[in-house]
Amino acid sequence: MIRFTVSCLIGLCIATLVSMQFGGARGTGVMMGFFGGAGLTGLGVSAQRYVMLHLPARIMQVHVLAFLAKIVALAVMTIAFRTNDALAQSADYAAFAVTFAAVVAVLLPIGAMDVGRLSSKR
Repeated sequence: MIRFTVSCLIGLCIATLVSMQFGGARGTGVMMGFFGGAGLTGLGVSAQRYVMLHLPARIMQVHVLAFLAKIVALAVMTIAFRTNDALAQSADYAAFAVTFAAVVAVLLPIGAMDVGRLSSKR
């Protein structure tokens, strides 16, 4: 899990720098996308770790469910940013969606590798 945690911290630094460069609603969208993507990915990796330790036969099911949860969250939040005027003024939906997808695309394989290391240790 150390690689996943370090990757999250590096991603947080990058997202902070990018959001400071953009500023305003676009910068807020970048930070919200990072925290949403990293949070859901961390939750999914934690669930996968638990299942790998206790019910290893169901690891693929949990992996797919975690990925589907990320897709649904991305769709729901992007629609919410697009349709709600208060959210649209506070954060850019495109910056949120791109950052969320990028964070998930980077952190998901790193978390899966960390969980996969548990199976080799068993």
